[in-house]
Amino acid sequence: TDARRAIALAPTFGKAHARLGQSLYFLKDYDGAVAAYEDAIYYEPDNVITKTYLEKAKTKQQRQREKAMLRSSASRGGGEEVSVLTAESSVQQTVVNSVVTDPYA
Repeated sequence: TDARRAIALAPTFGKAHARLGQSLYFLKDYDGAVAAYEDAIYYEPDNVITKTYLEKAKTKQQRQREKAMLRSSASRGGGEEVSVLTAESSVQQTVVNSVVTDPYA
């Protein structure tokens, strides 16, 4: 990509690292995006915008990891927990509907 080429030509150019981070973010490579944004901040420590994007990438990275853990847990037999939570939510919704529609409740 252009950002990688820019980094190769000028490795201390923080904006090139930030652009790489942005590209990787939109490709949903949050690990790569976080690393690139951290490099950008290393070279431009006062860049508030890059710091903001780094935090967004870290949030997405964490969510991505949590989803992967849930999928992994479900594939190893952890699916019962998900179904129990779904059942509890269903029961709670039924109770709410009963209270709302029952004039004597």
